[in-house]
Amino acid sequence: FLSLAGSHSVAFLRCLQAGIQGPEGYHVAIAKSDPAWRAIEQGWCWIVLAASIEEAMPQLPNFIQHAANSSNSISKAINELEVALHVATAFEKGLSLPDAIQQASQGDVRCRASVPAIAKFVQNFGGGSQGFPLLHFLANFGKQFNATLLVGTELMSTLVSLDFKQATCIFPMLRVAAWATMLTSPKSQDGFSRILSTNDLQKLKAPGMLDQVTQAENMLQEAWKVQQDLLVEQTHHASHLTKCFGRFAVRVCLFLTNKRRAGRETKHWQSLQAILTAYTKEIQDSSAGDAIADHSMTPNMQVTDVLAASNKTIAMLQNNHMELGKLYTAKDHGAKVFKLTDVTDDHATMTHKPLFQDEEEVHVPLQKLPMWKATKAMMPMLCPQDLAREGMTAKLLLEERARSEVQLALHRAAEKHHVDAQTIAFGQNPQGLFAIKTIRKTIRLVPLGTVNKAKSTAKETKLLIQHGGHSWTIGPFRQNAQFEADSAFCLIPYFWCKPTSETSEVTMVHSTVVESGITIPCLENPAPLEQHQPLLFLAAHAEASEADHSEPEPSEAEPKAKAKAKAKAKEQSEPPSKRAKK
Repeated sequence: FLSLAGSHSVAFLRCLQAGIQGPEGYHVAIAKSDPAWRAIEQGWCWIVLAASIEEAMPQLPNFIQHAANSSNSISKAINELEVALHVATAFEKGLSLPDAIQQASQGDVRCRASVPAIAKFVQNFGGGSQGFPLLHFLANFGKQFNATLLVGTELMSTLVSLDFKQATCIFPMLRVAAWATMLTSPKSQDGFSRILSTNDLQKLKAPGMLDQVTQAENMLQEAWKVQQDLLVEQTHHASHLTKCFGRFAVRVCLFLTNKRRAGRETKHWQSLQAILTAYTKEIQDSSAGDAIADHSMTPNMQVTDVLAASNKTIAMLQNNHMELGKLYTAKDHGAKVFKLTDVTDDHATMTHKPLFQDEEEVHVPLQKLPMWKATKAMMPMLCPQDLAREGMTAKLLLEERARSEVQLALHRAAEKHHVDAQTIAFGQNPQGLFAIKTIRKTIRLVPLGTVNKAKSTAKETKLLIQHGGHSWTIGPFRQNAQFEADSAFCLIPYFWCKPTSETSEVTMVHSTVVESGITIPCLENPAPLEQHQPLLFLAAHAEASEADHSEPEPSEAEPKAKAKAKAKAKEQSEPPSKRAKK
């Protein structure tokens, strides 16, 4: 039996013999009198344990390896995942869970405070005692990125104690996805992952996240089943399946925690369905690249034989900022922008095109190419006449003209049908419009306001004008609702006229006026108005209700309101004696 600590010792002795530099840049050197040199020159004895000892004591090899690796000079503090694997392995070998936890806690365990939470994760979310597949997935996925980061006591405790308040699901796959995300974090501090925080994990259990979290858990569980089936069928390499599922889990976690830009990937997924589609495609392609580390991939490189290379090739190698078609500037030519159009063994050709002069061409000796700097400035450019002609009569200009015509027509109509302050009054508490005196003639209230192009999804409204091939809506100007003396705001009667659900109270009906060929909506009184009478129109929902309950003969709400108002006004205008006879 050869422990991991033993193999590291052999590697160290070989480095010592060869005088290799260490990570700090110093040569590995020990005095010749040190026993290590005796081991190098004369060898040393190995203690070999019989296989029967492992059969009798299954935990002994793991225990020796764990202890040696934690105490030797090359040891490193083991992280939470390694502790979890030690607990799982010991449990599989027959130890009780408390004994397995105690054994895993021995040695240089930097995450000792997290051991209770780790044990709970192994017990509840490791994938079951038949191999603990979810833990081994995390280990295999972490190895692909040399993941040695610690999670931390607070994060580990939060991860295992998340309560989603669901009686039938404890969301094990989501917890595994969160751990995988922290394992492969590109951000770290003092050896601890810094991609997720406790607040990020706590947000997952918010009521507003329940639908997304449930969908994500179901997707992860289905993908895990697919992975296990493919492993049994052996149609895909195990490392490829691990990589695909790991990427899938990390993307889901980053999406749910809104940390998509904090991961290793440069592509950010906009929905869970898009993430699932990408996983399905990647799992079918056994040659799929490691998309999670796209940001660190090295671009394609070509090998060049510089001994046989031409002057042009050598010049381009020495000036890697030079590229055909790119733009450059040079101090000798001021602010002029040149394009690199050609490179020969003698010179490079730079061209500059002024707005109205002929194209200027400069031949630059190859040795002077370093004097030219890449620039983001643009080459002078004239707009083509056809494009200029179209731009000067652009659709936007035509729309703006139509809008202005509607706005002008509104102002003219409002001036033509102006109602003065001796006729109507504005009221507050309750807010409304009232007749100051009896009004026998017809008045029209024009909705003077701001004009905007109607959206295709806009709700149906009476304040709609058709003009110039477009629909335009009218919005109110800000009103002087508090009747302030020095206010810069206005009072437009139309917008003070209030709706009512009772047809008997209606005194104003919707109508239209035509100004400059544009039909404009307005409100008018179908019958005379009494002194102090409120100006009210029939509410839209009341119109719809009346239309639904009307007689088989079609009748409109507004004509009915007009007829009732006229009858009421006629009755009030009759002499009292005649009304008494009726």
